[in-house]
Amino acid sequence: MTSGTFPEELIRRIREESDLVGLISQYVSLRKSGQNYVSLCPFHSEKTPSFAVSSTKQIFHCFGCHVGGDALSFLMKMEGQTFPQAVRSLAERLGIKLAPKRAATHDPGLAEEGLMLYKLHQDTVEYYHTTLLSHPQAQQARDYLKHRGIRPEMIEAFRLGFALPSWDALQTTLHQSGWTAEQLFKAGLIIPRDETRAGSAGFYDRFRNRLLFPITDLQGRVCGFGGRALGKEEGPKYLNSPETTIFNKGKQLYALEKARDFVNKTGYLVVVEGYFDAIMAHQAGIKTVVATLGTALTEAHLQLIKRFTQKVKLIFDPDAAGVRATLRAADLIAPSGLAVSVVRLPEGQDPDSFIRVQGVEPFMGLLTRSAKLMDFAMEQCLMDPDAHTIDGKLRIIQALLPAIQKIPHRIERGYYLKKLAEGLQVNEQDLLDEVKAQRTHGQTQKGAAPQPSPMQLPKEEEILLHLLLHHRLSVDQLLEEIQPEDFSDPRSKQLFGALAESAKQSGTIRLQDILHQEAIGSELASLLTSLSLQEPDYEDIHQTMADCLRAAKLKKLRASMKSLERQIRLAEQEGRAKREQDGG
Repeated sequence: MTSGTFPEELIRRIREESDLVGLISQYVSLRKSGQNYVSLCPFHSEKTPSFAVSSTKQIFHCFGCHVGGDALSFLMKMEGQTFPQAVRSLAERLGIKLAPKRAATHDPGLAEEGLMLYKLHQDTVEYYHTTLLSHPQAQQARDYLKHRGIRPEMIEAFRLGFALPSWDALQTTLHQSGWTAEQLFKAGLIIPRDETRAGSAGFYDRFRNRLLFPITDLQGRVCGFGGRALGKEEGPKYLNSPETTIFNKGKQLYALEKARDFVNKTGYLVVVEGYFDAIMAHQAGIKTVVATLGTALTEAHLQLIKRFTQKVKLIFDPDAAGVRATLRAADLIAPSGLAVSVVRLPEGQDPDSFIRVQGVEPFMGLLTRSAKLMDFAMEQCLMDPDAHTIDGKLRIIQALLPAIQKIPHRIERGYYLKKLAEGLQVNEQDLLDEVKAQRTHGQTQKGAAPQPSPMQLPKEEEILLHLLLHHRLSVDQLLEEIQPEDFSDPRSKQLFGALAESAKQSGTIRLQDILHQEAIGSELASLLTSLSLQEPDYEDIHQTMADCLRAAKLKKLRASMKSLERQIRLAEQEGRAKREQDGG
């Protein structure tokens, strides 16, 4: 990959000064393990950590999906940024000023649209927040927040805002700042008056007379809004921004960018259903609370949560809808490997009202007494008045069995099958037979997704490269014994050549420079980061090197002998053919 717009010196400085551990910690929860940091991979679903980060080498590698690279690579993969955009992002983090002409250079496509939307949302949240704090027509909203017990510092911390009842207050203000109707429409902030002809008949503001909750991503950037109606305007009580390039309510959790910094202290994350529930919890000092955005939990939510913790406490409303939400969650969560429990609230209470009336300590007591998700789901189902009838038993089995059979641990799965059989007073073997039948049917309908296979090199060549990358062996030492063309695998040959050239030009191996060379594709980059993050474990370096060189040379000798044998056979065949032709 070329630097294109930017000087090589600038690229090198950004690579050397970037704090990769700090950058990646904004997306996943890292923990120290040996010389490296580890976590669950943010790029694929997994149950045990295989994602490693080196603070000294400033590289990362996932040993599960084989993605690796440096800070620039991470931003490009995580944020969908182009190389120039990743350079600009890191330069901004480091306080490095780019030349005005270069800094103003834009890249076309969705990534550039995303940058525009973030800036537009930032201007929008400032407008809404200022309106809430000072506009005369926002007095109703200020009174409402006071009535709900939300203190001024929380209004500031969560940047709460207010949308005036006017049809065009937002767009009028933002037009004066240079934003166009097309941009506001792409951000979901305005709606065309004629839905069939966007842009042809004017627009009106999406949010009107609503208290607004800015929704931020993990970097603290506002990407959307949730709005609570304060009057009798048409529309739902709560209204979210529509899906855009930067916003998807099924993939984001409210207040996660604040809660993630406290997860390591408590060991768990609390998931609630409402904005006020989350804000009141944070106000009370319970900082590990997040909220869904008016949706049920999704697979994307679980993958997001797993970046930071394996333990989750769910709080659903204690009504029929809450029970249904629990059952849906059980089916979704069972195969995830997450340890999930459910917090029971008194009838008619939600976290917001409970904390305001009962206080923090009773609420913390509820958290400590939370029940395992599957136990709670089973208990709720068995309370069904028809649980003693055959139809009721079948209905409960159909509700719980899919979740139970997705539990990955056999002992736990067997425990809940036995518990369900006893609770319904049915034969446990019948349940086991039903599980087997459903599993067989499922395998017939859909095969398991293939897992990526490790990219292995010949062992002796892999070890030699490993020794080089960990500075247990110098390039000059190795070049005295072997040349790049002596490697049997083309990938080993190319990697050794790149390492040797880097050492020749810089006096040392500059791994991050090599990773972004155009000749180094994703497979070779993955091999480099993988070998660089595998910690050495050799009893005798010199003996190991000697054994590997001997094996490599022997392999080359055998290959030469085979090639010579083929040439001899070919020559003999040609000789016989010529003699037969002369004799004929």
